[in-house]
Amino acid sequence: MTQFCADPLLSILIPTKDRYDTLMEVIGEIAKHIDDNRLEIVVCDNSAVPDDQRVKQLIKLDIRISYYHSDDDLPIVDNTEKGIAHCRGRYICFIGDDDLVSPHIMEVVDWLEREGGDCLIYPPARYWWTSVVFAKESRFQKPGVFWLPRECAGTVRRHDSAAELKSVLARGGVAYLNLPRLYHGIVSRHAIERIRSRFGRYVPGSSPDMALSMALALTTTSYLSIDYPVTVFGASRNSGGGLTAARKHYGRIEDQRMLPRDILDNWDNRLPRVWSEQVIYPQTIHEITSRAGLKNELSYSTLYGSLITYEPHIIRPLLPILMKYIAEKPSRIVKLISKILLKGAGRARASARIRTGLGMPFERYVFSNIESVMTFLKELPAPALTNLRSENETGKNDSSQRGQVNVIEAHGAVALGGKRRE
Repeated sequence: MTQFCADPLLSILIPTKDRYDTLMEVIGEIAKHIDDNRLEIVVCDNSAVPDDQRVKQLIKLDIRISYYHSDDDLPIVDNTEKGIAHCRGRYICFIGDDDLVSPHIMEVVDWLEREGGDCLIYPPARYWWTSVVFAKESRFQKPGVFWLPRECAGTVRRHDSAAELKSVLARGGVAYLNLPRLYHGIVSRHAIERIRSRFGRYVPGSSPDMALSMALALTTTSYLSIDYPVTVFGASRNSGGGLTAARKHYGRIEDQRMLPRDILDNWDNRLPRVWSEQVIYPQTIHEITSRAGLKNELSYSTLYGSLITYEPHIIRPLLPILMKYIAEKPSRIVKLISKILLKGAGRARASARIRTGLGMPFERYVFSNIESVMTFLKELPAPALTNLRSENETGKNDSSQRGQVNVIEAHGAVALGGKRRE
């Protein structure tokens, strides 16, 4: 039986609300496939009416599970804030209640701690739960499909926070790209506390994932990435991913109970007052830069091009903002049109890849349940991680031996080219 650990290495944080069906399965599989008492699983439940029977099952399932319930109807940022405060681990990984983690995650965190790393990002795998309903199915978008990144050799790179932040802003802020992150990333407690020291709280913006990424980028100089799927983005019927698949991931700001009650008090007037995936991220960037006293360097022409291309259903509330944007500087229309054309071409290429599988950076598998996914991930070889500092000091450059790394320079950053073990 797993023993209680007073000083966990890793806390896996799972905020949840009214989704016991996926939560119970996810926690059961994580607990079953990771036999390490240095793991803590923190569940922050904000369900309106807790399912007492399932909560009792959850608490009895594994001594490593810490369960907390809030009676108040909380925005997701506040539920996440409470969850981070409850985590005892030296490192934290934040996932959703239909997401998964690799059975090898503890090996990765052990390595990260040996390196003294504050943050690690990676390309998550993806799994469409069998409950998902698609507006239109394709080869890679249908229930039960699992996406495994083709590049999972364990290559490690060091990233510059300022450079990655500049890239995100230049692309309109609609995705966090390679920013440091806690959501589907691994971050040290020290780095998390730096956020609170600067912003007064752990999650200083309306979207937890983007708020944490922005805050980490502004409080962390550099961080590491590894080409290995340490976690899995899950998409079930009622999750954000499931709603996106059904093309229902948008609505009126006033109707979104998961958003902060005062979100409109600091609304970016260059954004339509609509809740959508590609609006809430730029809004969160606006909130973070305002809190930090920084100028918002977001490329709005790129953002508008993305909204028009990927979310045409919000063009009506966007139109008066576009008219004002162009009226302020008529030459902007040329740049805006070019961004729309570029985004349109990009969407066409992405749609073709997903439909045919040609050029996809993922391998496709089909699993009927998450137990099969976790079994597959267990059999996927763990990355051959070595000591980053000792390899740099000795200057070894022999990639012919398994487990060694090839130190190269890529865009001014150290990259370690490891081999995937077969």
